[in-house]
Amino acid sequence: MEVDEREWGLGREHADQAFAQEIKRCEQKLGEIRDKVGGGRRLNGLVSYVAETERAQEERRERRMSGDVEEEQGPMDVYKYSPAQVVDGKSPH
Repeated sequence: MEVDEREWGLGREHADQAFAQEIKRCEQKLGEIRDKVGGGRRLNGLVSYVAETERAQEERRERRMSGDVEEEQGPMDVYKYSPAQVVDGKSPH
């Protein structure tokens, strides 16, 4: 397929506009999520908590698969976030 210079330029311009619109939608959705969980710091805390929980689960899974007896771990800060906030943090919005 051949494309002349004008068509190529129009295509790039449309792609740039679509990309800019997508960034705007993503930023709006991120703002909604921040508002829903109580601000940017709270959102960062939730994301970190979920990541740490998933990492700990993966480590336990790996130890079980290798035959190591799961050792007693210190209590994770389970009361820091409500179950609904943890679910919100895990699910893609």
